Amino acid sequence: MVMGALPLVIGIVLALRLAQKAADMFYDPRVGRELEASLDVYGPLVRALKSSMKYRAEAIASLEPLRAAAAIGDVKEIDGELRDAFERYSDQPDSFVGPPLISLAALEVWADLGPADCFARFAASGDKGASADSGKGRKIAEVRRDTPIDSQKEYALVQCKQLAPDENAAMLVATFVTDRARIERRHEADEFVQLYKGVIARREEFVRLNVLFFAILLGGTILVGAAVGYGFSRSLSQRVSRVADAAQRVAAGDLEVRVPEQGADEIGELAVAFNRMLREVERSRARIEYLQRVGAWQDMARRLAHEIKNPLTPIQLAVEETHTRYDGSDPRMKKLLDTTLEIVTEEVGTLRRLVSEFSEFARLPHARLVEEDVERLLSEVKPTLERLGLGTDPADVALRLTPSGGTAIPVRVTVDPRSVAAPDGTRATKLAADRQMLRKTIDNLVRNGVQAIRAAGRGHRVQVHASTLADGRIAIDVDDDGPGVPVADRERIFDPYVTTRTEGTGLGLAIVKKIVVEHGGIIVCDASPIGGARFRIALPPWDSAEARAAMEEAARALITEPRDPEPE
Repeated sequence: MVMGALPLVIGIVLALRLAQKAADMFYDPRVGRELEASLDVYGPLVRALKSSMKYRAEAIASLEPLRAAAAIGDVKEIDGELRDAFERYSDQPDSFVGPPLISLAALEVWADLGPADCFARFAASGDKGASADSGKGRKIAEVRRDTPIDSQKEYALVQCKQLAPDENAAMLVATFVTDRARIERRHEADEFVQLYKGVIARREEFVRLNVLFFAILLGGTILVGAAVGYGFSRSLSQRVSRVADAAQRVAAGDLEVRVPEQGADEIGELAVAFNRMLREVERSRARIEYLQRVGAWQDMARRLAHEIKNPLTPIQLAVEETHTRYDGSDPRMKKLLDTTLEIVTEEVGTLRRLVSEFSEFARLPHARLVEEDVERLLSEVKPTLERLGLGTDPADVALRLTPSGGTAIPVRVTVDPRSVAAPDGTRATKLAADRQMLRKTIDNLVRNGVQAIRAAGRGHRVQVHASTLADGRIAIDVDDDGPGVPVADRERIFDPYVTTRTEGTGLGLAIVKKIVVEHGGIIVCDASPIGGARFRIALPPWDSAEARAAMEEAARALITEPRDPEPE
């Protein structure tokens, strides 16, 4: 409001000065004097015209023959004298001499019709020849020009003169015409001068009204501008406050807060960037927490492998030694030892396989990220992956069983190396990846799909393909038409030691997720379009900030990677 009032005050001052300047310019006293001087020019002219008419009318009225005829009331003689006088005085149209004479008339006056009444009556009627009232007199003779008065160009002027000194003597009516524009300009000039004088008298009021008008105009503009500005600023401040409140909540540790992404201005862009930053921070924190948990699980796996592996060989050797030394004298004892040896050998083998998986999980190296092409990577792994579902052990095929108890049905694995473009037409194939670890990840997912199909005894295909997501990330999808993964297990299936198979250790998908997280990506499990499960790996493109951050984190991890000895 203060900023709005400042130009208002300046505008009012300028308007006052402008109005005063305009008043001084247009209402100069010299203009009034010149206008009055122009009226002074018209005045003598009109007076000269009237004097000329008066003298000429008096000259005609003083003609003795006309006066004598009027005295005796001889109408014929009066008419003749009027015609002689009209011929004598109507041939002088020069404006310098006076206006031209267009008619002469003689009135017989009965009573109460003086020159003033005569002038009023005939001046109002012009040259139409209107007679006096029948009760006061009558027209006894008249002579006039052939053409009537042109009311658009001519203005009639009347002079009335008595033809005798008697009170009710006959009266002469002389009608003259002059240029109408001359008379009207005189009246217009007089009206304009009077108007100008009135404006001069209201000069101060004019200045005051102009200043008041400008003040109202500027004040209204300022109020409207202030109201509109208040509305915009309030909306802007509310949006900024929401961002500030969200920032405070983030500082307090709440990364789930989001700012409404409203508007296409800088605040809207700030909200979009803020939300994107929160998503990245949330992903980074989840990634760090997950890697920390995996580190703890790796340490536990390392200890378990060490603790389990050491007593396996003595146990197996002791059972084998007992079985070998027994002479077989007691058939029941012999059968018991045979059964014991078989069980111990099988279980030791299972434990050795478990120790092997624990050791592999514990020794899982950190990723070494370099620029890779996803299409070239899938092309390289295509032959190996497509053989996973078709090559089965002959004994299993004969028994129609797999080692895990599933049916040894052939599974068709197809790999499409071409990357599908995003909905907006963009297509990315370059990413930051560790070739060997990413190949291992895809291999594990395909094996899981094949094993799930065979364990359930339903389904027959696994598909691998890449695509570019709407946010620019590169997705590698592994789909199967097997039994799928229950919704309740889709979140926790990637945790170590969580498995849906009776013989599994739950480390395969944990290894997969650790590799994906170290690549700066995410992996999710969902329903597949072909009926089973879909495992989607979403990795950032090579030129993204997420890829650069993952590379920096991987480089730091390689520097601090511990060199633990392998379990004995």
